[in-house]
Amino acid sequence: MSEFDIIRKYFSKSVVQKSMLGVGDDCALFTVPHGNEVAVSKDLLIEGKHFFSNVDPVSLGHKSLAVNLSDLAAMGAQPIGCLLGIAIPTVDHRWLSKFSKGFFKLSNEVACPLLGGDTVKSSSGISISITVFGAVPVSQAIRRNGAKLNDEIWISGNLGSADIAYRIITKQIMGSKSLLRRTIRALDWPNPRIHLGRCLLGIANSAIDISDGFLQDLSHITRSSNLGANIYYDEIPFDKYLEGKVSQEDIKKAILNGGDVYELCFTASKSNHNAIRKISNDTGIVLHMVGKMVSGKSIKISPHDRSILYDINGFNHF
Repeated sequence: MSEFDIIRKYFSKSVVQKSMLGVGDDCALFTVPHGNEVAVSKDLLIEGKHFFSNVDPVSLGHKSLAVNLSDLAAMGAQPIGCLLGIAIPTVDHRWLSKFSKGFFKLSNEVACPLLGGDTVKSSSGISISITVFGAVPVSQAIRRNGAKLNDEIWISGNLGSADIAYRIITKQIMGSKSLLRRTIRALDWPNPRIHLGRCLLGIANSAIDISDGFLQDLSHITRSSNLGANIYYDEIPFDKYLEGKVSQEDIKKAILNGGDVYELCFTASKSNHNAIRKISNDTGIVLHMVGKMVSGKSIKISPHDRSILYDINGFNHF
């Protein structure tokens, strides 16, 4: 089967607007609504580094797109479309069918059609590269460097479960089959917070998606904004099912340093506290206020009241 046969059979399923030119030509063509600018993000996923060889290809198709969409969500951008590059060692029709199923299900749900890409044979393992394009009103994108002194720090969803699943699979910690079943969905099926990001436009001063670990990603906000942060550890959300199943030390490590979360961490003025609560109620997305931005350069965690309870040591891509 040729490259073009693979594309036609497995990657020509997107519903593309009439104003767009998608898969099948030398370039994709699209426009953005008047008054918007383009947000672009790209992630590369490598077998053995970002996913395991025995991963369910349906979930991998979903996750490959989701981790990119999460970047758009952090900036309040609405998806426009995406490009997919994939290198595979062999043409496995069953694998390709399942991967494309997971990919296109999420693609259609969030209206992010596949506009083009490339396929090639790899000499070792699977590599997946996705580029996403989004639209955001000019000068309104939520950036990392916009946090203000005394801003409240918020987190969506729960932290830690994906990291617990990862460490059980890699035998870094012991965990029961029931615990793995409970946590594996967080690792394999992240939920990009596109709608939440849009709701936060004009409300959040800064935001980032938590991909490499809460402390590590929060430190990007603090450094970019030339501020520090006080974090209320007891307010950080996590699945209470973990208690008693793994050690408190492992829970803390997962919450503070565990990656693969793809929830949003954002800061906003205290005057927007009630507006954020309303967003939570209206969307059904649980939002937790977990700290505030302060003067200085360090991240302090209460009730311990000392800089960096744990090293800022999240996921390392190298």
